[in-house]
Amino acid sequence: MIKQKRKDETSETEPFRNVLSFIISGWSNNFGFYVMLSAAKHMMQNKVATSAVLICDTLPCFIIQLILPFFLDKIPYAVQVSFIVLFALLGFILAILAEDRIYLALIAVSFHSLSLGLGETTFFAYSTKFSTKCVSAFSSGTGLAGITAAGIYAILADVFHVPFKVILYIFLPVPIFMLLAFSISKPSQLKQSNNNILQNQNVDLLVSDAIPDQMPVKVEKLSFAQKLNSLKSISMFILSLFIVYTSQYSINQSVDSVIDFPPPYTSKHYTFSQFAFRFGIFLARSSLPLFKFPYKFISIPSIFQVLNLILFCFQAQFLFIKWFWAVQFLSFVEGLLGGLVYVTAMYWTSVQSSGVEKEFKMGIICVFNNFGIVVASCLGFWLQPYLKEHKKW
Repeated sequence: MIKQKRKDETSETEPFRNVLSFIISGWSNNFGFYVMLSAAKHMMQNKVATSAVLICDTLPCFIIQLILPFFLDKIPYAVQVSFIVLFALLGFILAILAEDRIYLALIAVSFHSLSLGLGETTFFAYSTKFSTKCVSAFSSGTGLAGITAAGIYAILADVFHVPFKVILYIFLPVPIFMLLAFSISKPSQLKQSNNNILQNQNVDLLVSDAIPDQMPVKVEKLSFAQKLNSLKSISMFILSLFIVYTSQYSINQSVDSVIDFPPPYTSKHYTFSQFAFRFGIFLARSSLPLFKFPYKFISIPSIFQVLNLILFCFQAQFLFIKWFWAVQFLSFVEGLLGGLVYVTAMYWTSVQSSGVEKEFKMGIICVFNNFGIVVASCLGFWLQPYLKEHKKW
């Protein structure tokens, strides 16, 4: 039955407008988050550790993703999307107004975190009303956000030396694209009909994908304990997401800020490594149409990411890799590993889940990668000063 379901899921067709909607939504949702990370050193002005940006960019996200899935069915998607856009706009506006006020800059970052957390939870849950192609589309959009945000920021800031405030004004319209994208999405008639019954009768429907003409079966809503118990089936995905995100964000926000190179690459490593990392993320998160990584091996990229963290720590201490572009390639590989775990976990969770559990699992699974980022940000308050104090170059 599971094999049949997988075959049916992956062969489903999806109107282009829905795929495009999820790509744009993923891009718009993550864009501000990546801008804040790319601008971390500028915003903090060397007054506090860049990990302060990371924790403000992830802790609100983690909290909202931990709580929201348990109440997701009580809030219309249109309302959730409106708040996503509102939080993102407030984040950009407050960052523009912050100037030398670090506390206001951190509040701005926190609003982007709320927007990101609500967005991931909302759209992965919303994707259950479409085929798995929309999971792939949203993941690809989030990867595209990383490469465009980090890339455009690096070009404007490091190549053309555009003032930080002007860059934020340029990025301000980005959240509006989510509203436009959401407005063009349209679930299939069958799933839309099921959703209407859900709202009217306060029940969930379990529809067999393997037998299209089977009548919907009414089942009771899951209790809190049943929702928690349902996470056992995706425990391998949860652990892999936590490990890979803890490792890669320890590299990005703590270790990378310590690494530097002689001229002509002085002070270039941080922004360039962010771009290389995001490019790897984008390629990996866009790989589903071509390649589906076996879920049984999802822990392997996570282990390699831990080794990557160790390697970058040695680089920060000894600068033993002298070639600037070799280190950028390692950042690119770091992005590939992280993106592969992310898209594999989201895809196989969608494919292997059904009925009343699916929307809950898709809404909450992304909380575990953000838990990894929270741990990385806390670790960074020790790791970054330690590497600075003990570097040998």
